[in-house]
Amino acid sequence: MTDKELLDKLDQLSMRINTLADMQLLVMEEMGDRNPMFQMKAIATILSYDEIRHDFTEFINTSEDISDKMKVFMQDINEMILDKKREEE
Repeated sequence: MTDKELLDKLDQLSMRINTLADMQLLVMEEMGDRNPMFQMKAIATILSYDEIRHDFTEFINTSEDISDKMKVFMQDINEMILDKKREEE
């Protein structure tokens, strides 16, 4: 497979992933509006993955338009997860 073919395949894959992500966000928004408990559970599940939580925390901490309240909330979540992991050891 040539480099161009590989790049074309990666572009196609990226487009499909972006489409799935857009649909997932639409479903989450709709269901979250109807059922706040579902929304909280979904967010908790997503943030339970260390890499995703780390990336999201970094985004929040480096974005200028994020409120201090949100930054403190994310810090609290990270501390709760760290405490939970310590308990499991």
